[in-house]
Amino acid sequence: GANHAYAIGLSSTFQAHKRIARGLLFLHEDSRLRIVHRDLKASNILLDEHMNPKISDFGTAKAVDTDQTQTET
Repeated sequence: GANHAYAIGLSSTFQAHKRIARGLLFLHEDSRLRIVHRDLKASNILLDEHMNPKISDFGTAKAVDTDQTQTET
């Protein structure tokens, strides 16, 4: 595929960060199966065609019981 370079403004960057935080909150607290990603980094955040961030690469993720309050990562 073709490589495209996009310039996004500060407002769009802030919105993307908020969406990433919402995604993590969902994984950690709101999902029926709580998930700890364990390898979150910039290269694991993908952008769709509308510049919406998508958390990816769950290869090292760990499911945590909903009644478990601590886990080793």
